[in-house]
Amino acid sequence: MFEIKSLISLSATKLEMYRDDLKLAHGTGFFYRFGDQYYLVSNRHNVTGRDQNTGVPLHTRGITPNLLKFRFPILVSIDGRLFVNYTESSSIRWSGEGTPWAEHPTFGSMVDVVCFRLRPGLLGDGLLISANQIPRSLSIALQPSMRVVVLGFPLGASVRESYPVWVTGSIASEPEIDVEDKPAMYIDCRTNRGSSGSPVFAYELGSLVEYHPIEGEPKPHMRVESAGGRNAGMFPHPVHKFIGIYSGRIRDGSDIGLVWRKTVIDEICAGHKLEGPVQ
Repeated sequence: MFEIKSLISLSATKLEMYRDDLKLAHGTGFFYRFGDQYYLVSNRHNVTGRDQNTGVPLHTRGITPNLLKFRFPILVSIDGRLFVNYTESSSIRWSGEGTPWAEHPTFGSMVDVVCFRLRPGLLGDGLLISANQIPRSLSIALQPSMRVVVLGFPLGASVRESYPVWVTGSIASEPEIDVEDKPAMYIDCRTNRGSSGSPVFAYELGSLVEYHPIEGEPKPHMRVESAGGRNAGMFPHPVHKFIGIYSGRIRDGSDIGLVWRKTVIDEICAGHKLEGPVQ
């Protein structure tokens, strides 16, 4: 077991897409809690194996996946220190007759986000870390050029097989304005294949950050008043805010990527019509 410095590292999981026994690709997913249900969230193009815009298969042989493999982190506290073990690989299989994931209830396949509802009690006494419910999360006021981290597995890279790579970038558009008529924003971040489906966090290393107080949030070490009379604080530890899911670069050769907002995931979870859990 290894001591964890940031629980954010446990929210992401490496995905492996297969056609039966043939491995086709890898990507990233993350765990998410909505109400009393847990979900595995990723990009639609990861599980369909097709280009989101053209529908053309991404694999050179024209093969699309019917099997998804991933692992769960199990968090353990020993003498006040946090350690983690990973479970053996879990899998979700589907056929051409239907899909086990939920898509957006209004926009459907136009939104490159899917959610798999996970079976209650899957982890027993283990603790699953959800991207949207990590301690020290703040209602940070997002701003253009604010630091973000994209947590995933670019080019399949990982640490000791399961721990994700932290890639740092910045918000590259006005965060409240939709880009390409989508509920999404741009970030400037050097990512690679395999990062698709990564959770994205606004992240500050204990610096002066503007925030809106919410119940149960960490209290700033020092409080000041920022422009416009809003609150700001100097925090003695890193603070973060989950803002959405990374969906890939706008074109090859560009560092500008698309991030679907958190609200998209909430709307999928609230409106899914799956008969039951898939795993």
